[in-house]
Amino acid sequence: MTRSPYSRSSFKSSGVFACQCCGHQTRESGQDDDRFCNPCVELMMMGNTLSDDGLENFLPWGPKARDQWVAKIAKRGGDVAKVRAFMPRLFAPEVAA
Repeated sequence: MTRSPYSRSSFKSSGVFACQCCGHQTRESGQDDDRFCNPCVELMMMGNTLSDDGLENFLPWGPKARDQWVAKIAKRGGDVAKVRAFMPRLFAPEVAA
C-alpha cells in the first residue's frame, strides 16, 4: 500500500507552539530560540541588562518598559503569573516602578 502524497505527514509543520514562559500560542520567529514568544524574549533581555548593568542603571527606564511588555503579554492571553515566576529578579520589589 502506498502512502498518499497528501497525507498529514507530508506537510511541513505550521510552526505554532506554546511559549515556555507565558504559554501564549505563537509562531516561529526565525530567531535562534523558538521556545519563547517575542515579548517574553524582550523581557529576558531586560533581565540580562539588569544583571549586567545593575539596578541603578536599570531603574530610570526598566520598570516602565517591563510593564509595557507585560501588558502586551496579558493582552495576547499570556499568563502573567507564569512570567513573574519565570523571571523573579525582574519583578522583585526593589525593581518596582
